[in-house]
Amino acid sequence: GGSGARAAWGHSRTTSGAAPEPPLWPRSFSIEATEGYANQLDGRGDERAARVAYYYDAGDAMSGPSEMWVRNVTGSFSQDGVCQGIDAPCVDLVYRRRRYIIHPTVGGAARRVDRCSKQAVPGAAGAAGAHGGDATPSIQPAAEAWVGTARGTCCLLGTAADGCGGLPRDWLRRANATLLLRSGLVAGANADVWAAQGGSLNTYAVDAEDLSTPIQLIQGAGGRRAYVNLYDRSTYRTGMLPGGTFVPPPSCDDAPPCASQFPCVRPAPHARVELSRSR
Repeated sequence: GGSGARAAWGHSRTTSGAAPEPPLWPRSFSIEATEGYANQLDGRGDERAARVAYYYDAGDAMSGPSEMWVRNVTGSFSQDGVCQGIDAPCVDLVYRRRRYIIHPTVGGAARRVDRCSKQAVPGAAGAAGAHGGDATPSIQPAAEAWVGTARGTCCLLGTAADGCGGLPRDWLRRANATLLLRSGLVAGANADVWAAQGGSLNTYAVDAEDLSTPIQLIQGAGGRRAYVNLYDRSTYRTGMLPGGTFVPPPSCDDAPPCASQFPCVRPAPHARVELSRSR
């Protein structure tokens, strides 16, 4: 019930007044976060490896929204295993209604890992992507250097028709999101917390003052299998992104289907309304 949801998110400081309308995303923005299933992240000291830079542009009716997740250490924390279990840098790109998985540093045989235990899976195919020691605290400069110029490998995960198109900026409104907590404390910030049902329950905390800055997203009903994004608010930037940010590299020309195309399925069982990478 409502009291349980409120207890999970902290104590509300403002309880009176009409509930606000779910916020819209900016037309274009970027932010960094940590990502992973709760049972991956608990006490393992993997914050750097789990860091991801996210880029978004709402696009237009012709192109659709563009999204990009850049993981410059490893894709093994990616939701639903979309990075194909390869323990190497991974770019997850949605562009013109097509979703690509790019491994900029991979060529030849790669090491696959179990995404829950992060242990190597014996005999699995796939390039060595070590967790190198030169990742910077902010990953965006490295991320931007890869996009559009990377070689490596690329595969097609799916299309908008498969349920893997870009996220509309009014995703909370389309999902008829309900307000769980108004002006409460979440991850040290004053936040509004919204619940939106998509492929799973999405519990999304946004800055209560600007109604724009993402604070936290939990996908799933909770517990150790919930998927968690905790956003670094100091990296939040709005405004037009550099031209060509979302253009796929040449390795994506005529990209083959990914070995695993989950969670992109045909026909799509429901519209994707999540912020992050579940369908």
